[in-house]
Amino acid sequence: MATLDSIVSRVLLNLDRLGAPATEQAMVQDWVNQSIREDLCTDISWACMEFELDTVTTQGQDVLDVSALLASPDLLKDIDMVRFSIGDGYNYSVLPEVDQRVEFERFSDLTEAAPVVWARKGVDVRFRPIPDQTGNSTSYKIRINGWQYLPELSTGESNYFTIQHPYLLTDSVTSRGLMFYGEYEKSVWFSQEYEKQYQRAINVEKRSKSPANLVMRPSVTAGKPASPVAGWKHLRGPAYGWLN
Repeated sequence: MATLDSIVSRVLLNLDRLGAPATEQAMVQDWVNQSIREDLCTDISWACMEFELDTVTTQGQDVLDVSALLASPDLLKDIDMVRFSIGDGYNYSVLPEVDQRVEFERFSDLTEAAPVVWARKGVDVRFRPIPDQTGNSTSYKIRINGWQYLPELSTGESNYFTIQHPYLLTDSVTSRGLMFYGEYEKSVWFSQEYEKQYQRAINVEKRSKSPANLVMRPSVTAGKPASPVAGWKHLRGPAYGWLN
């Protein structure tokens, strides 16, 4: 199982810097963490980044600070879904997401009631109507699903990328290191290798998120002739004389 230390060793080997001073090794550790957040997790929201948190409403407070509810507030990336349960015995229902303009145009800034929609306020959540109760363990419960960046790795630690995609991470960090040392041509080669590994990792992620048993269904129009509308002749078979 690859850890931060083993990734650093691989990168130093690629850079021909084995036995480098501790300051350089620490610099490579920083590159590993920067690469995970800035290269791997910026564009793609991986399954390992998913989170689910439970909280409650506060009467008269329409904005919910989601970052503050996470263990590390600076790790929040994006919100996927907000669900609401009005009381004990009620299932969570998905609150529709709307634009802030819709909230301000369609809903009052004063009326308090059970929330029916939410909108983004930066990285926060704004409810409308404004909650009319402070929730507890049985009523006015909120469940939020989203994605957060992975915590920085320390010596001896590992995460999804060091375990599942060590070559991807190594190529990314090596490219950064070669740029730092002025080896621009070599950096381009490792960057190209990184792109190949990156696409492979995305394909693996897609397969892991797809249903186990995929079902192919024919179109409801399969076998039916095209409608006789303008331009329909070219949709048929051979151009027989009586159709011309």
